[in-house]
Amino acid sequence: MGAVIKPSARAFEHPRRALSRLLVPLLLGLGLGFSQTPPGLSAQLTPWPPPGWPEGRAGEVRLALGNPLAPSEVLAKGAVAADGRFTLALPGSVSAKAYTTPEAALQLLEGCDFLPTVSPGGVKALLAHPLVYVSGEARPWGFLALRGYQPGNSPNSGTGSTTLLLWVDQAVSLKGSGKCGEAGKGPVNLDLRLSAGWNYVVFRAPQAAGAAVQVRAEPKPEGAFQLYPLQR
Repeated sequence: MGAVIKPSARAFEHPRRALSRLLVPLLLGLGLGFSQTPPGLSAQLTPWPPPGWPEGRAGEVRLALGNPLAPSEVLAKGAVAADGRFTLALPGSVSAKAYTTPEAALQLLEGCDFLPTVSPGGVKALLAHPLVYVSGEARPWGFLALRGYQPGNSPNSGTGSTTLLLWVDQAVSLKGSGKCGEAGKGPVNLDLRLSAGWNYVVFRAPQAAGAAVQVRAEPKPEGAFQLYPLQR
């Protein structure tokens, strides 16, 4: 289960083998970076409540750190309205119990045959997960993935992109290229320029067979949220 939702070089692979999927229309309007007005996520979960949700229970979206199955910290919370709408503010000032490096936060070294160049060194980083909870419960019900697809392609086609939410304490760049994956390694081209604060790291899957997956920082994701119920 952890391998399915754990961000890594496999982040662009489709997780449908272990998780059922619900498409969530994207209503996302935000800016990135460190500002006095922190950016936020706004969306409407459709359908709401989703199949399998406890009858009559309210929902909550939390921005969490650590293993999505058992988060170690929660940075922000937002209630889910009766129609499935929610707004989750991304904190402008982040204080966590434990930090890591940008490359470790994205786990880019797992299954890859190259080491990225990181400049400058010593940058603190956090990878955050938007999780959906049944209000009052300590364990998350589902995992919200930020995903988008090229026009004309379907989520099942294997093309499109997966987006991860990363915070860094200062501007940093990561570059490298090679092959990644546990089985059937595929080419990956990493070229990240992250700003201080919140960033979207996009794994853009190729449309052509054998083409390299491009890993970039982009202003905002386009496409759809996907809600993956977590196995219990």
